[in-house]
Amino acid sequence: MIIMKTAAIYLNEGNESQFGVSIEEQLDILTKIAKEKGYRIEKVYIDIEEHFITGYYPKLNELNSKIYNSDYDLVLFYKSFNMFHEIYDYLKQIEFCINSHVDVYSHMEFIDSTAGSEGFKFIHGLIATDDCL
Repeated sequence: MIIMKTAAIYLNEGNESQFGVSIEEQLDILTKIAKEKGYRIEKVYIDIEEHFITGYYPKLNELNSKIYNSDYDLVLFYKSFNMFHEIYDYLKQIEFCINSHVDVYSHMEFIDSTAGSEGFKFIHGLIATDDCL
């Protein structure tokens, strides 16, 4: 029996108001990634408290807590540039995991941990069940 890996998608309303990236466009992009990677999408969250995390720019520790305490193998989210530095700093802390344990999906190719802001602009997801988180 083949067991399908499950994914959740988090859509950021802030991207629509600030960058013109509609909820529908975010969902299309992340759905395509999930399906290409063989994940079954189990839940779609948006920026409302009962769904996920309030606010346009959730803090990483809150996000990780929500991910870690779920049964999802993958959580995909389309982030705004405003979150970039916080997430980049976080990834630097777990850089030893990036190549072997943590899947990072991006519009721009992820080069290495020294790539700076040109290395990647959008992080789409992190494997949720990895010890590095």
